[in-house]
Amino acid sequence: MNNWTEAAPGVWRLTIGERQEVTPLRILAVPPRIEAMERLPQGSLPFEREALQLEEGAGSLILSIPLDATEKLYGFGLQFMRLNQRGRTRYLRVNSDPKQDTGETHAPVPMYVSDRGYGVWVDTSRIVTVYCGSTLRLEDTGEVRDRNVDPAWKATMTASRVEIRLPAEGADVYLIAGPAISDVVRRYNLFCGGGALPPKWGLGFWHRVPKLYSADDTLREAMEFRQRNFPCDVIGLEPGWHSRSYPVTYEWDRGRFPDPGTFVRIMEDHGFRVNLWEHPYVSPDAKLYPKLQPFAGSHTVWGGIAPDYTMPDAQELYKKQHEKEHVELGVAGYKLDECDGSELTNHSWMFPAHAKFPSGLDGEQMRQLYGLLFQKMTSDLYRSRNRRTYGLVRASNAAASSMPYVLYSDLYDHRQFIRALCNSSFSGLLWTPEVRKAQSAEDWVRRMQTVCLSPLAMLNAWGDGTKPWSSGGGNDHTPLHPASNAAASLFVHRLRAVPGGRDAAVSGDAAGHDVR
Repeated sequence: MNNWTEAAPGVWRLTIGERQEVTPLRILAVPPRIEAMERLPQGSLPFEREALQLEEGAGSLILSIPLDATEKLYGFGLQFMRLNQRGRTRYLRVNSDPKQDTGETHAPVPMYVSDRGYGVWVDTSRIVTVYCGSTLRLEDTGEVRDRNVDPAWKATMTASRVEIRLPAEGADVYLIAGPAISDVVRRYNLFCGGGALPPKWGLGFWHRVPKLYSADDTLREAMEFRQRNFPCDVIGLEPGWHSRSYPVTYEWDRGRFPDPGTFVRIMEDHGFRVNLWEHPYVSPDAKLYPKLQPFAGSHTVWGGIAPDYTMPDAQELYKKQHEKEHVELGVAGYKLDECDGSELTNHSWMFPAHAKFPSGLDGEQMRQLYGLLFQKMTSDLYRSRNRRTYGLVRASNAAASSMPYVLYSDLYDHRQFIRALCNSSFSGLLWTPEVRKAQSAEDWVRRMQTVCLSPLAMLNAWGDGTKPWSSGGGNDHTPLHPASNAAASLFVHRLRAVPGGRDAAVSGDAAGHDVR
């Protein structure tokens, strides 16, 4: 454990086992912002690096790290259930339905930040389990209590170490110095390439139309925003813009969108950017299907192939098709859905962990990486044309701070959404608690206030046709209670403060990185 190297100012790396070729950091391949890191306050670790211990156990490697008795631990990506993770066990698998407090989530980042001013990060494409002071070593005798008679008894006693179950093949482990929690997060983000700088229109208001809307339906609904004096900069199209979806073709439905180029151009003339929904699983009816088939994994999803996008040739096929049929028409970005997977009893879907891919990766690794791969491909596509983009993604992982994408969820618990908004920042992630329908006018106001203070303000009407001026109760569009004027005023103020523009200039480089 003495082979630590300084990877960047205040960041130390230890390679345990063999260094892996495919990890989040190596996939995204964005150089660290060394000069900016050098300007941060000098930090140190509250323990010697030699105090970390490594042992073998149950076919894995167990890394243990000192833990103070009162220490608080934050992070682990997009966590919905709590802020302080001390005393919990985090099973960090990508999952679209994180309904239990296990650590599974859309973006499970194997990194935590301590209130003692340091961070620990494991860069791997595998699932990592972290015992955040939830296991007791033999030396952790503590104060044993009798549950029968002692009301102070606790199920989780105070442990002296964090234990991280690493992949058997090993991983890169990073220690990140503070001195403050905010400095740890800054150092991590800068090490991963810095933050993403969105176009101004991305900070306006977004509205997603119902899934089977046509070009005429969409334009009619967009113009209602103008008629009612509700600012809106982005209109999102849901599955029905495809000729086939679940699985998808990435091709326009010519019945609903007979002339996509003209549609996108008219929308932009009225001040609306167009964002397209998609997912990774390619339909046999797609023109792209036979070209991507040699790169397919061993299992399908909804009958569509799951291409191996770690392979450059597969990436190039995807990008060429998207450039010709979407980006050249003026499409501004994407909503990258369903790249996570689910194991719910009523609707399980995803390729299994034992799936095989042409690159040699298995299903566990591909599932952990899929969201990152799609962010990288689409972001590179726009950067190659010197255009900024901003979009939505439903799965992510570590090192994603330089990607211009905001996470979202099909779950709809407002309190959990607020926790996720707080938690995401510890791991360099962006999160939007998107608004859909609401249970009452009060609920609507609170949700709209929350979303307007998030990185992406969006109303998602794909399923029920909810409008900003309706109650969210379905297709009747019942007018909101007068109390809702507070929410309307809030997002109108926000959106007028960041008007979109065809070539809006903001401080940053041409690739869309924040260079401040």
